Amino acid sequence: VGRNYPATGAPCPSAAITPLSSDKAAMKSLISSFSVTGSTAGHIGLAWGWYTVSPTFNPLWSGNPAGVASPNELLKVVILMTDGEFNTNYCTGVLASDSSNGGERINCAATNGDPFDQAEALCSAMKAEGVVVYTVGLELATGGQAEQVLQNCATSPAHVYLPASGGDLSEAFAAIGRELTQLRISR
Repeated sequence: VGRNYPATGAPCPSAAITPLSSDKAAMKSLISSFSVTGSTAGHIGLAWGWYTVSPTFNPLWSGNPAGVASPNELLKVVILMTDGEFNTNYCTGVLASDSSNGGERINCAATNGDPFDQAEALCSAMKAEGVVVYTVGLELATGGQAEQVLQNCATSPAHVYLPASGGDLSEAFAAIGRELTQLRISR
């Protein structure tokens, strides 16, 4: 996804990407340590999700590499959870002139184009490699561009969740967990 040269008032988040792990306690602890900050570059988060499950990017995770997807042996799943803004895109690592996010900007448009288009291209590429894509859009505007992108990104309409509250969000992830358990048992 390239380098990022953050603006003075918008530093990079301190959280690091964590390789795949089966240590549930460590994962829950890590998630609990996150705080709400910054902007939404959902396409970049989506790219990193793909990087963690695709063996193509194993050089990034030499200590815990991803295996090759196999429908009967290894299921690859990425969950895109977003507020749907996708308002942050970059040109040479600096906030691009066509970004809808406020802040210091460089005088060039985003190198890879519109972040919504980038997200859809990433989803298409992941699905072509057999990755199951779930989308979860918290409190999205009904019928807006973000909702359409999440519909298009998901593996199927059954893989789309649009919770309106924190309680609905918990139920969405519980439903995804149940479905993945069923898929695992049935295979």
